[in-house]
Amino acid sequence: MAVQSSAVAFPANLSESSRLLWVDELGSVRLCQVGGDLGSVLLERSVPVRRFYAWPGKRSFDGRWWSSTTRSHLGFESLLERQALLAFDFDRDVVGLAVQPFALLWPRRNSSAGPRHHVPDLFARRADGRGVVVDVRPAGRIDERSRVQFARTQQVAALVGWDFQLFTGLPSPRAANLAFLAGYRYDRCVPAGTVRAGLLAAFQTPRPLSRGVEAAAAATGVTTAIAVAGAYHLLWRQDLQVNLDLLLRADSEVGG
Repeated sequence: MAVQSSAVAFPANLSESSRLLWVDELGSVRLCQVGGDLGSVLLERSVPVRRFYAWPGKRSFDGRWWSSTTRSHLGFESLLERQALLAFDFDRDVVGLAVQPFALLWPRRNSSAGPRHHVPDLFARRADGRGVVVDVRPAGRIDERSRVQFARTQQVAALVGWDFQLFTGLPSPRAANLAFLAGYRYDRCVPAGTVRAGLLAAFQTPRPLSRGVEAAAAATGVTTAIAVAGAYHLLWRQDLQVNLDLLLRADSEVGG
């Protein structure tokens, strides 16, 4: 599925309070004052308010991430944004995701003073209904200007009842483990019912990954390769558990 995007001209906010502009799933531009009533708006279904541009010589890497949460492609404008999508896609408490979800329009009595607006990088919806506004920035590139901007964004999020998170990257080796397991998030890696049951039974008592996979393959009559792919998918789904803060290996202890 192609990434939908919009090129919205952000109006100057001459009111006394912050305003929020977004594009709903039907493509209609919506604008309202920030307040608690925004908590019920399905921003996880919003269309990006900015287009994703690419040009020769661009220093950042952009592309699309297929999300197993939304079952659609989500755009990213840097490898760090892709890693953020990976992290939230893996989080089983996240049930919705949107990129470039809205623009915060700051009050502007003086048209030449300060930033006019801010577009957060992600919006996540948790299973309990709470929203999470996410800004993505490498730790080494957070300056005073961005600190002020993030603080203002956090204040606005709090007014609505959302959480705010500044994503600066995943630690190693967790980042490498999730990137590897993400290769098995697709439907083609979903194990058949008997294989899934065999894998869950094999790891009911924690044991090394390789031993459990071999036991499941023998019990279900499939090849080890099929059992391995199924095990990795179940690890991505977190139906099986492993310590992702240690490098994933054949002898990693896996449990149900």
